[in-house]
Amino acid sequence: MRPLLFTFLLALGLATSAWARLGETPEQMQERLGPPTSQRGTADVNANGKVYNYGQSLHYAKDGWSLGCIFVNGVCVKITYNKNAAFTDDDLRTILKNEAQGAQWTQSVSYTTLVDSVILPTMKVREWKRADGAQAQIIGNSLVVVTPEFQKAVDGANAKAKADAEKKMPDL
Repeated sequence: MRPLLFTFLLALGLATSAWARLGETPEQMQERLGPPTSQRGTADVNANGKVYNYGQSLHYAKDGWSLGCIFVNGVCVKITYNKNAAFTDDDLRTILKNEAQGAQWTQSVSYTTLVDSVILPTMKVREWKRADGAQAQIIGNSLVVVTPEFQKAVDGANAKAKADAEKKMPDL
């Protein structure tokens, strides 16, 4: 019985190690996933002909998964999980558990989810939220998980773009 339990726990550990984690640093991600397959450099907002940086973008691949990660202030705040097949319920349960950060995910239905489900029924749009404002959404073969810090960073870059645009407006 003990060897069977040990084998199960080892397999579970190996299966969950292929995923990234919100809140980790690039160094922690590299330890878990290996070196990035692509370092796209910055995560940006483009507005008014200018680029406003809000973070770092790194991509990883492991065990048939492709992971796009956005880091703000050295911490992962967004992960896009992709695979070549549809997500299984086990995939979703494992990823959401790994990304819970001590909180509970609740499946939700937003207007966008309803519209997307009607317009794109084969895409299987599903959405989850946490009490702290983190969100996860699956559309087809992509699952995007974001923290509130991600949205704050994007909003900050957009606010800077708007402020810069207003400075350039002539006083008419």
